[in-house]
Amino acid sequence: MLEIINNRGTMSFKITGEIDHHSVKNIKETIDMKIIETRPDAVYLDLSEVSFMDSSGLGLILGRYQTSSKLNIKFALYKPSEAVCRIIRISGCDKLINIIGKKEAI
Repeated sequence: MLEIINNRGTMSFKITGEIDHHSVKNIKETIDMKIIETRPDAVYLDLSEVSFMDSSGLGLILGRYQTSSKLNIKFALYKPSEAVCRIIRISGCDKLINIIGKKEAI
């Protein structure tokens, strides 16, 4: 599930449940459309309630990071769950992408 919150130039996308190859396409298309339409100052992916994420979720994160960077939009992950933290740590994305409210384990 995807919840979109637009607040004074900041657009937050709260993803809940699982991020896998079945769910990622719709999430990706919706986020990209909103970013391109509104051109916010900052984009946050709230991953605090993601229960499972595979490599397609990592692609989702990196792709939105790249889209935001091309448009000079700040990008950050917000409170990634333990399931997301593992993938982020293993991939090294924690050195590339700003993480707000990260757990000590990253």
